[in-house]
Amino acid sequence: MIKRPRPNLLTASKPTFNKAISSATLPSKRQITIIEMGGFHSTMIPVIRGGEKVGGAAYVAAAVTRIRQKVEPILISNGDIFTGQTTAIESGGSLVIQFMNQLKFDAMTLGIHDFDEGQKVLAERIAEAKFPMLAANLASEKDECHISEANHILSSIRPYTLLDRGMQTIVVLGLMKEDTQKFQTPTNVEGLTFWSVKETIQHWIPAILEERPNIIIIQYNKPSEAEDLAVSINEYVNDRREKNELQVVPYLVFIGGHSEEKPVHGPNYLIMQGTDRGQCLGIIKIKQEYKYNRVIPQYTKISDKWLSPDPKISQLVKEIKRRIALQDMLLCNSKGMLNRTKLNDGPLGILITEEMKRHAGADIAFVSSGTTKMDIRAGEIYASDIDQAIPFKDTIVLMELSGELVCQILEQSAKLESDSGGSGGKILQVAGIRFKYDLKREKGKRVVEMTINGGNIDKKRLYKAAVSKYLVDGGDGYTQFKEGKVIGEVGELKTVIKDYLKGVGTLDIKRDMRIEYEDE
Repeated sequence: MIKRPRPNLLTASKPTFNKAISSATLPSKRQITIIEMGGFHSTMIPVIRGGEKVGGAAYVAAAVTRIRQKVEPILISNGDIFTGQTTAIESGGSLVIQFMNQLKFDAMTLGIHDFDEGQKVLAERIAEAKFPMLAANLASEKDECHISEANHILSSIRPYTLLDRGMQTIVVLGLMKEDTQKFQTPTNVEGLTFWSVKETIQHWIPAILEERPNIIIIQYNKPSEAEDLAVSINEYVNDRREKNELQVVPYLVFIGGHSEEKPVHGPNYLIMQGTDRGQCLGIIKIKQEYKYNRVIPQYTKISDKWLSPDPKISQLVKEIKRRIALQDMLLCNSKGMLNRTKLNDGPLGILITEEMKRHAGADIAFVSSGTTKMDIRAGEIYASDIDQAIPFKDTIVLMELSGELVCQILEQSAKLESDSGGSGGKILQVAGIRFKYDLKREKGKRVVEMTINGGNIDKKRLYKAAVSKYLVDGGDGYTQFKEGKVIGEVGELKTVIKDYLKGVGTLDIKRDMRIEYEDE
């Protein structure tokens, strides 16, 4: 794939003009509006931040309705819609599907966490949805073909879908991360494979071009790779056009959905990364003016400061609140915020790992930083707060790890942190261990200090470790845990944390610098 200089980042409010290679690209005086909802994580109820209600299904619906009063937009989701707020009252996200059906979504690309309840539950949700679910690189391992062509319960998943808006044809192509299996419980993706994104593009683009699309929307949550993909597709399209094999040159829109970033404009393409949990919507307006595509990307914050909740969706949210309240209960009070962190130790990670260690009677404890998805505010902590902060189903496994394995595990944590470029996410949260990293050192020698319960680590000793089953199964690439000896499962993670908090009264947890870096 040919590398190109990275285009300058422009502010979201500034439009750019991309020369229309073919006058057929967008019919004159026609505008397409795309609305993108990032990883929703079943955030049906708004979150209170600084006295402001942010997100929530009823407010998302209100924002979409406002736009629909002027145009008929394309409404798409970047997946990861299920696991989150409603986990405590249902399995698999049927309530979220009801919301999306009422709002008339056009398509959704599956995310990693849409497999959290397993393939059978996902198939049930797909059957309930009145919109197509997409994953162009999802394949059947047994049949060695795309899942839509296999004899499989997920065979209704499509690689892409076609949408018509007036005289225009729009294709939405969905891509999952090709390393999805690293981040899912193995049984949840058993029998599935995920093709490489590059090979998937090469496989489907020729067929897509036969549909003569004016716009191709590609949903993919790795914006760092999108530019190379855009250049590759445009080179293929231009080659076909020079051979008089194409009349329509489609405009490319790459959309991700995890964190709000400035859009990247390039020749005949846009790369946009939205945010998650319904906090804002990504909105893209594409209009041809003479021979140029005028492209205006922007982020619209979902807030009660400017929106009134949609009445119909509000009834669904009201029922969710009622059902949560029936089984919710006050657990304790916290003096400070229990924030999560992906770079070092934080109060929420300390709470979880220390209780895992105590509950299991272990020497040490490990949990993935990705186990937690929301901070917990200071003040009263309810059971529903724990369900939202720890949305995934996971259990605590008691096992034996040699001191040598512990060293390898912490070196793997340093490697993954270094590979991420310092963005975090794979660093382990720990209890019973204190260590310091020097990420400038060569791989395998980045842990420069380490103690276990105040003493030097003995590489030959067997330590009892409380570990989340996700990690035991090799999640996040931590295959070293598979070399340890499993003693048994000792409890469901969320239940153990809730039971502990019931008897605490007042919680006061602060960072204690158990994870440090050489330059701190």
